Amino acid sequence: LRLPRRIVRRLIGATPETLMDTFLEWRAQVMQDLGVSVIPGTDIEDYFARSQHNFAEMRHRLLCSSIIGRMFDMAVYRLHPQQDWLGEYARVKVRTH
Repeated sequence: LRLPRRIVRRLIGATPETLMDTFLEWRAQVMQDLGVSVIPGTDIEDYFARSQHNFAEMRHRLLCSSIIGRMFDMAVYRLHPQQDWLGEYARVKVRTH
């Protein structure tokens, strides 16, 4: 599901080292573009609570969306798979570069 405040990058076939290096570089760029920082002191309980909240948000969006629209999105994605989903960040990135 397309969530506007989420960004995703897929690196198919990359090694764990490449994934980590790419993630850290990308995270630094996104943080700079958005003017945000990592929240210190977060722990595993915070992570799981946020994950549950995100899952509930995705479920709500799925239940409120059109099944025909979702099927169309899936068909388009299968024809042209994306490696990145930038959500609202795509607009911010255009303004900052």
